Amino acid sequence: MLDPVIEQRFKELPVKYREFVTSGFAADAVDVFAGDFDLTEEEQQMFENGILFLLLFIFTEDDLVNYVEVNLPLPKDSIRPIVSSIIHSLPDYAKPIILEQAEMIPASLTQQLQAEINATEHDLQSLHNIRTMAHDMQEVKTHPVVTPPTPEPVHQSSQADLLRQIETMASPNNTPRWDTEK
Repeated sequence: MLDPVIEQRFKELPVKYREFVTSGFAADAVDVFAGDFDLTEEEQQMFENGILFLLLFIFTEDDLVNYVEVNLPLPKDSIRPIVSSIIHSLPDYAKPIILEQAEMIPASLTQQLQAEINATEHDLQSLHNIRTMAHDMQEVKTHPVVTPPTPEPVHQSSQADLLRQIETMASPNNTPRWDTEK
C-alpha cells in the first residue's frame, strides 16, 4: 500500500540524499538505542522504518514521535528526546537537503493552507471578546480605579424567609410544589 508512495518519494529526492537514505543511517540510529531499551528484532525494524519515513518526508518529527509511542515499548517521557537526538545527529551534508526538501511544499498546498488560515482568522475576529477575571485584574493593574465603586445592593435571606416564600408560592390548587409538604 505504501510502496508506491515510498518509491515516488525516493525517486524525487536528489541523488546525494538518496545515497544518504540508503547508507544505513536509520539502522545505525536504531542500534544506538536498541540496546538501552532491549528492543526485539521486530521492534528494531519498526523503529528503522519510522526513521526512514522521516528521512523520506512521509513523517514529520511529531509523526515519528506518535509512531514510536504507539509501536514501541519505550518510556513516553524519553521518546521525544530520542527522536530529537536522531534528527540532530544527521550529517551536516544532509541537513541542507532536508531543509530544501522541507521547504519544497507544492504551491497549491500553500494556497490551500493560506485560505484555511484566513478563514480561521476571519472566524476568530467575528467572536465577541469574553470578559474574564484575569482581564479585569489586568485592567485594574494598568488603570487603577480612582473613585470607589458604587455599592451594589446585597439581598439577604434566612431559612425562615425562604420557608415563608415557599408557603406563599403554592400552586393555585393548593398542592405542594417540588416535593414539599405543608
